[in-house]
Amino acid sequence: RDYHQGQQDKAEWGQGIVATFESGYTEGLIGFGVDGIAQYGVRLDGGRGKSGAGGIDFFKQEDDGRAKSDLAKLGATAKMRISNTVLSYG
Repeated sequence: RDYHQGQQDKAEWGQGIVATFESGYTEGLIGFGVDGIAQYGVRLDGGRGKSGAGGIDFFKQEDDGRAKSDLAKLGATAKMRISNTVLSYG
């Protein structure tokens, strides 16, 4: 964001990591498996007054106006294979 006319620039800076896991399928005509994802981010900058750039809120603001210091998210997908067709949910 580049605000002109005296408005303070909104900026957030963080570092993140994403880990994924993909299993194979069980043996047989119908195979079952699981996929997973883990995401973690750490705020490096963007304290009071600089976070919360409308629509880009990576690190949500607390009640005192400061951005949260980190965020984490986990997810999983169950999958089923029948011959060459895969059905997944999650």
